[in-house]
Amino acid sequence: MRRVLIVASVFALPVLPVLAQQPPPAEAVAACAGKAIGTAVTFTGPRGEAVAGTCETIGGVVAARPERPPPAGAGGPPPGPDRPPPPEAIAACAGKAAGTAVTFTGPRGDTVAATCRERNGLLAAAPNNPPPQ
Repeated sequence: MRRVLIVASVFALPVLPVLAQQPPPAEAVAACAGKAIGTAVTFTGPRGEAVAGTCETIGGVVAARPERPPPAGAGGPPPGPDRPPPPEAIAACAGKAAGTAVTFTGPRGDTVAATCRERNGLLAAAPNNPPPQ
């Protein structure tokens, strides 16, 4: 009976997360300093880009949660059907026609060969060799 109680007490312990959540970056916290939860803000991201977000409690701290959070690893999320293309892809096609070949600098500083395409009424550069999803 003692073994059953010992085993039962071990299983009664709360399960601790294996990986701790990273705190939000200082820029996201600073953007929401003195602002109410739900306030829309903009802050400078790690690559110098403007990041739009909304103030909310993240890990016990009020910070901006990006509207387009970056995925794990470098780079950014590939545009989906409801996600607008990045600003550099739009700028690459400014004043050009659909089907025009262009290049632009991607979020990691790489040169991206692309073709201007219209999507949802917006002309933007679509990479010729998009990363696998």
